[in-house]
Amino acid sequence: MAGEAKKVHGTWSYPGEGKQRQWLNWWFLPLEIMGMIGPLIGAVVSLIVTIICLWIVRLVNIVLQSQLAALMIEAVDWNIAWFFVVPLVIGYCQYFARRFYAGYLVCMPIGNAAGFAFSTWIIAWVFRAVGTLSSIAFLYQIGAGLRENLLLIFALVLLLGYVSVARMHLARSR
Repeated sequence: MAGEAKKVHGTWSYPGEGKQRQWLNWWFLPLEIMGMIGPLIGAVVSLIVTIICLWIVRLVNIVLQSQLAALMIEAVDWNIAWFFVVPLVIGYCQYFARRFYAGYLVCMPIGNAAGFAFSTWIIAWVFRAVGTLSSIAFLYQIGAGLRENLLLIFALVLLLGYVSVARMHLARSR
């Protein structure tokens, strides 16, 4: 692997003549430089980007007059707090997972389950909205079923995460 870039613990290192130059990986910038406040800043930036995208969709929808876009705008307006809370939880889970091995064992499954449940919630909303607007009952039922079982989905992903972490910890301890 001579002369190739390789990833080392969140930073990119390039082999040099006897010494290595370190380049920041911008994905980890808030976590690496800002410490405990990094995930909070990331969640605030996520909320700001969500609000800006919402404004853009509102402006586009003035011309398009789409019912789906109107439903999306209303749903995000009513649930804007989740677009701050979920990135905050995921950010702090990633922060503790990178800082402490015990944090990885405890927090990483929680962050992954929260992200998966949040994504599933958004997908369920889209299925319900499209099913309602297009009068396709099957799509609406898929969305309703996902939404009704969201807590079960979260618990299942959390359980699978802890099983995975336990297997990794046992393999590491041997």
